[in-house]
Amino acid sequence: SNYQKIEHVIFSVLCGRPVLVVGPARLEQEVVKLVNALAVFVPRAGRKQQTVIEWTSQCLRITDLINLRLVGMCRPERRSVDSFIPSAIKRASTVVDIEKRIITA
Repeated sequence: SNYQKIEHVIFSVLCGRPVLVVGPARLEQEVVKLVNALAVFVPRAGRKQQTVIEWTSQCLRITDLINLRLVGMCRPERRSVDSFIPSAIKRASTVVDIEKRIITA
């Protein structure tokens, strides 16, 4: 699986900018695989602080970005990334769309 400009995603992770890896349920395995590959670049936080979530179908709130650095997200089949992720969260994070192979920061 090739991603153009994947170095921008790695840079985001290294700088502490939240990265959201988004895909439909049928691509869960690919999302989790990319999250696990990127997780080695996430700076370690305190033991009680969760910074990486492999896969979730929960909607994120802007306050979640205080601690989270890397999240694999399930996007409902009939919704686009733009309609699924609130604009405030998109502005504050780097989004990798697994299905379309698009990176937005």
